[in-house]
Amino acid sequence: PHPPPPPPPPAAASTISRASFTENADRRPSELRRARRTQEKRIVGGDPAPVGRYDFLASLSVLPYADPTRGAPAHQCTGSLVAPDVVITSAHCVGMFDVIELGRYSLDDTAMSPLGDGDFERFWPDEQVSHPRYFDLSDEFAFDVAVIKVYGVSSLSPVELNRDPSVPAVAGRSVYAAGWGKQSYDGSTSSVPNDVELKYIPNDVCRMAEGEVNNGASSMTYEKFIAPSMICAWDEGEDACQGDSGAPLMIVSEE
Repeated sequence: PHPPPPPPPPAAASTISRASFTENADRRPSELRRARRTQEKRIVGGDPAPVGRYDFLASLSVLPYADPTRGAPAHQCTGSLVAPDVVITSAHCVGMFDVIELGRYSLDDTAMSPLGDGDFERFWPDEQVSHPRYFDLSDEFAFDVAVIKVYGVSSLSPVELNRDPSVPAVAGRSVYAAGWGKQSYDGSTSSVPNDVELKYIPNDVCRMAEGEVNNGASSMTYEKFIAPSMICAWDEGEDACQGDSGAPLMIVSEE
């Protein structure tokens, strides 16, 4: 286990101006509820997202063990800024990170940020609240969502939360996943966020679909694993591979 971080500061460590975001930053998808079953972090079959497209993405990271003031934090989970001081992520990510970084693009090269000058925001978590019906030892990972309040206020634009339980009602509608993580089961972790277009699948169809387990060693249906609180999405050769540990599943706003 790593040592606890020093006492949190009253505000973020740096300031970001929205004036420098790229032209892609005006793409504002609405976030949907997420289905997450494992802590594996990968976007499979996706492409690197342009700088600034998902400036609401948060990297939930662990500080270096030896000296929290030196070295880059290690990315653990992804989250989404939904209010100036609120991030949502998966409940199973609670307790796995020390700091929350916003406005970060490359986890290796800080110069690759939406600002272009290496600036980004770092916050300390204040309150962390998991869904009351989430159980950490559950096989289904139902209600796997948590709300995190941070110390300070972000200057970035939050993503709009979907509040319509009927969305996305049409089977085959495009949804999008984005986050940092491995691009294949045994591949290396991506240093920049990748995104992928998937298709929405109704839960009753998803429950009867067959999927591989143990890296393809056997096949089974998802009948026992798809809870009503989850949502299914899939496409041939492209997937969030059961989640990017807290990463959003999104639709493009029609407004």
